[in-house]
Amino acid sequence: MDVDAVGFLRTHSVVEVRDLDLEISGDAAKLYDKFAQELREQYGEILEVTKSVGELFGCLKRGDFELRDLCFRDDLYKLKKLEPLEGTIERENVKESAADDNGAANKVLLISNWSLAISDFVSRFAVSLSSAKLFDQVITQFQNLQEYGQWQEYETVIRDKCEQFVQYLLDSSSNNITFTVGQWARIWSLVFKGTNFPWNGEQVLKLDEILFQSLFQESLDVLMNDTDEEVSKFVHSSEFEQKLNAKILQDIERQFQLLEDLVSQQEEDTTPTFEYPRAVQELDVAQVVENCRLHSIGLTTRSRVQMYNLVDPLIQMINDLQVHGGQSDQVTQLRRKLATVLKNKIPVTDEHKEPNESLTMDQVLEHLMTNQNDSSASRLIRKQINALGA
Repeated sequence: MDVDAVGFLRTHSVVEVRDLDLEISGDAAKLYDKFAQELREQYGEILEVTKSVGELFGCLKRGDFELRDLCFRDDLYKLKKLEPLEGTIERENVKESAADDNGAANKVLLISNWSLAISDFVSRFAVSLSSAKLFDQVITQFQNLQEYGQWQEYETVIRDKCEQFVQYLLDSSSNNITFTVGQWARIWSLVFKGTNFPWNGEQVLKLDEILFQSLFQESLDVLMNDTDEEVSKFVHSSEFEQKLNAKILQDIERQFQLLEDLVSQQEEDTTPTFEYPRAVQELDVAQVVENCRLHSIGLTTRSRVQMYNLVDPLIQMINDLQVHGGQSDQVTQLRRKLATVLKNKIPVTDEHKEPNESLTMDQVLEHLMTNQNDSSASRLIRKQINALGA
């Protein structure tokens, strides 16, 4: 209530003034509580708006900087100044000159859009919610510039921006930036098939390694059955097949080394794959089921389980090598090598030998169980040998 305090005291008693003061104080307290409640409820939205304003301000500053850079950095963008006009204008040459100037302007605009798309991609891809759109935009600008093809006088700036683009791709793994399989396929098509651009040879070699390293983290079935047209064209290319064969051979060699290390151990680890827990509370039902499955196929010790876990993937790798263009002689040699290792590990069983009569019942049961486990393991290994076709 906006009133003159002295005049108010002249016209009202002290009691009325005190009552009014209490009323105003109560109203003020209620308004403060209401304000605090509204602030608590809307605080998140206030922060979001503040963040958005900050981002918009940052975009405005960056746009202003890039506009100034484009307008005044003639040394970077190689913009030629117009020659001073001398003499008279020949009317018949006006249209031809205008067409030439228009072509030069279009070229500068094309290169400027391409350059800005790379800058936008590098600065925003990792944090943007529309990163896929940024990626598509930069690929489109590369394609537009590639189709134009006549930009030799701007080669310096184009080379610098190409190096900036590829360097960002090289730094992606260390900065926890990931690309989809489809995006990697488009990068491969652009950098390794787009020969018009002045790529840095050293960067391209590094990118080749990172690109295939990232792709081979995906399942081979997923890669080969991808419905994306660019991905399909990529995975069926001769370059991909060569890299895939080299990768499979490398994995096979590593797997064989682990297998040979296991086989060469003087003493096998005969620790049972399953020991009864001390208390029911310690019982892992899923683990019990898995151990029962292992026992049913003769994998009763850790050494046998380790060998099985090495051999099964190794058989699949050799099959993959054959399916994806591996040399038949090489595949046959690998299968024979693995079959030889397996044949030497077939357990010797005494199924037809009668137990010694001096053995106790527990020893007889142990003898029978060992023979049963060895027979199951033998059948498993022979099945693996048959799968090799060796």
